[in-house]
Amino acid sequence: MSGGPRRPLAPSRAAIAAALLPSDADRTAFYYLIATHPGIIAEQRRLDAAKQAGDKLEVAYSQKRAFTHNPTPAEIAWFQQNLAVPNPVILDVTAGGGSLPFEAGRLGLPMIAHELNPVATLILQATCQWPQQYGNDLLAAYQQVSARFRNRVRELMAGVYPQVEPLRDDEIPEKFFRESCDTKETSKRLSGVARLSVPPVNGKYPYPPTGGWTPKVPVSGCGRTPRRESANSKS
Repeated sequence: MSGGPRRPLAPSRAAIAAALLPSDADRTAFYYLIATHPGIIAEQRRLDAAKQAGDKLEVAYSQKRAFTHNPTPAEIAWFQQNLAVPNPVILDVTAGGGSLPFEAGRLGLPMIAHELNPVATLILQATCQWPQQYGNDLLAAYQQVSARFRNRVRELMAGVYPQVEPLRDDEIPEKFFRESCDTKETSKRLSGVARLSVPPVNGKYPYPPTGGWTPKVPVSGCGRTPRRESANSKS
């Protein structure tokens, strides 16, 4: 298989599984393996219908993203028991960022990845080789190193950005708003985001995911159709 540039994880898993399973394999089990089960399909149809009708949804997407799904032991067992090729090895001669080798590992398959770019090679080792080689010890080491890195960055950047205190739980609204680019609308809902009931403080809004503040940046021309240059105006 040829990896090339980094490819989406879910289609990479689907490509591997489809290449190794027989044509009469259980399609429902296959869909669950690649995280494209009936619930996700129904959700996508709901979104498509709402988009076509121009409806605004309170929740834009309620399903778990396919690339975040790790196959369960039962799904991996079904996959390996139904392989059309005994004892397969995945070979990716241009692995790039490693989507195919990564998904092969998720499916419990041995893989061989080749890449000339030294940066991509390091990414391959960090995402595909070292986790299987060192397990949770690697995660613990990573957490320690990243904590030291964050502390060092805070020290170096202390005089660059203003110091702000994290928001308390009672200061963070359940929903916050994002202004619409359309001047005909006062606001638009995005992924369950509703209009914020509190005014900005010093030109900033509270940002719940980080517990900090985000500046209100004016956006001009957003969503507008650019004017086409007429033939007479071209030089």
